[in-house]
Amino acid sequence: MSATSAFEMSRATRADLDLAAVLASGRVELGPGRYETLLHVGDLDGYPMLTFTARWHAADVCWIAPSAPYLRMLVAGLRETYRWTGFRIGGYLAGLPGARGHWTAVDIAALQPSC
Repeated sequence: MSATSAFEMSRATRADLDLAAVLASGRVELGPGRYETLLHVGDLDGYPMLTFTARWHAADVCWIAPSAPYLRMLVAGLRETYRWTGFRIGGYLAGLPGARGHWTAVDIAALQPSC
């Protein structure tokens, strides 16, 4: 288990994480909890890109509406990365599970942080 995964799961860390299995198969479950499934999502400049996620599928999750501060962070990231307008970002985020039915595109667009 990596230090990040162990921290998230309140467990002791190990310094040795063998990446051979995840690099070969693309997915390894290191334990039963959140953030204990390691995914190889691709390579960049010859280096593997890895991320941790939960082992369950999105359809198995009871969605909770995101908070305004969390959405504000996503808005800022999408604006910086893709140069999208506030309304495009709002429409995109409002259509995702969790936000859908709780937030409108207009409400999300209004969350844009002032620069």
